[in-house]
Amino acid sequence: MPGKKGRFVNGALVVEGDNDVAIYKTNPYWAAVNAVTAANLDDASFVRFRELSLNYELPLRWIEKAGMSGASIFLTGRNLFLKSNTFVDPELNMTSTLSGAGTGNSVGIEWYQVPQTRSLGGGIRLKF
Repeated sequence: MPGKKGRFVNGALVVEGDNDVAIYKTNPYWAAVNAVTAANLDDASFVRFRELSLNYELPLRWIEKAGMSGASIFLTGRNLFLKSNTFVDPELNMTSTLSGAGTGNSVGIEWYQVPQTRSLGGGIRLKF
């Protein structure tokens, strides 16, 4: 069924006949905005301190008096440091909803990224 063209008049759709306006698959505005040109290219080299985990086993002579067979104290951290030549995280890319194809395969296109979350944690492990 061919498309129709029309307009709204006082809140009602007025159909004016068959559509004679060509509809193209790509949108020229977004094609120009997202064009890959030399001016838009960056060096994506980076160094990341991804994860650090420290663990200290308490000496048995300290914990045997409490009836435990082992105890340790630990600290962990993720995404502690990022050195990059760009202002965004180079490991992130557009989401699948923005790429249009549903594949999430838009590596290198910087669009609404937020940095990966830095997290710190710690705790105590007790063995009885």
